[in-house]
Amino acid sequence: MQEIRAIFFDMDGVLVFSEPFWREAEHKIFKERFNIELTEDDVNQSTGLKTTEVVNMHMSKHGFTCDLAEIGHEIEKEVVRLVYERGEPMDGLKELIDWIKEKGWRRCLVTSSSEYVYENIVRFVGIDEFFERKFTAYDEEWGKPNPAVYHSALNYIELPKENIIVIEDSMNGVKAAHAAGLKVLGLPEECNKTNELYNSMVSKSFNSHWEILDYLKSNC
Repeated sequence: MQEIRAIFFDMDGVLVFSEPFWREAEHKIFKERFNIELTEDDVNQSTGLKTTEVVNMHMSKHGFTCDLAEIGHEIEKEVVRLVYERGEPMDGLKELIDWIKEKGWRRCLVTSSSEYVYENIVRFVGIDEFFERKFTAYDEEWGKPNPAVYHSALNYIELPKENIIVIEDSMNGVKAAHAAGLKVLGLPEECNKTNELYNSMVSKSFNSHWEILDYLKSNC
């Protein structure tokens, strides 16, 4: 592996196991507000998108109109509530973070979630001071799988791509990082563990941060 000098973290499914909470929140808000029962395929397709894009996708499919930002924020508030009620940092995350600090790598958060969500989740996990800079797709015209938010992180950090690695979980996140030309370590959801497209875009897939830490210790 080329010398690594920086690492980009996605947030949902990487810092905290929050993807089930996004699914739960989407189901709840769309049922309560519009009496729409989302399918598993609906929520699978929405993973890794900006919340406004999630709402727009469901709105287009089910044929109704609403204030994208308003409904998106309702979903976000429910997700944050669920994280604080039932969430846990990803297993092995603290140990991985401590090792990265020792290595002196630069580190950025690169997420599709809004500032409201990432500030709450980073605070919940207890790593407020870990990231040098946080990047959100809400500052871009397009969210993941468009690579725009990764391009912004690259422009900021000013390092060659071969000196940076990314940890991503969702298909849309992996597509974004891969499209930006970055080396991706995958933490796939169950539905993507045997997905050929997903596996073709990641350097290697892992089941936990413990496995990522072992891999990095052996290769960096």
